[in-house]
Amino acid sequence: KHAVFDQVKARLLLLTKGQARLTTAQSFGLGAMATMIASTLTFPAARARAILQTQRLSPANAKGTLPLRAIHVLQTIVATEGWGGLYKGLGPQLVKGVLSSALLLTTKEKLHKYAALLVRLTILALQLLISNRQHHDRQTVRLGAHRHNKGQGAH
Repeated sequence: KHAVFDQVKARLLLLTKGQARLTTAQSFGLGAMATMIASTLTFPAARARAILQTQRLSPANAKGTLPLRAIHVLQTIVATEGWGGLYKGLGPQLVKGVLSSALLLTTKEKLHKYAALLVRLTILALQLLISNRQHHDRQTVRLGAHRHNKGQGAH
């Protein structure tokens, strides 16, 4: 979902010329959309994995039988339930995941914005400190040369 979010975000920012960051509403909507896309694409594999895990834990799974593989589970689902069976249970999963992921991605976007600001402020503060230090060092060298010249004139 993060890859989908980042890809769509990059394209969206290209379309909105001059906009450097997404608004909160754009981040939330994009996060929800990215989660829906990613969940829909990966749901059949997740469903097969859940079925495999329950079969391994089942006492009815006799010793000596070959363990099933995910591809076999997917083939069985399509054969018995049709292609729609691959997405059985997707609705509740989307309801559960979309809101939390959208909030997470929105928060990530906001934190990224504030982290970038903090980095810029830190760099400015370091540049200021270095500049002040260099100025101080030049003043010290000048003062030392002045004292040295005064000392030579007194001899």
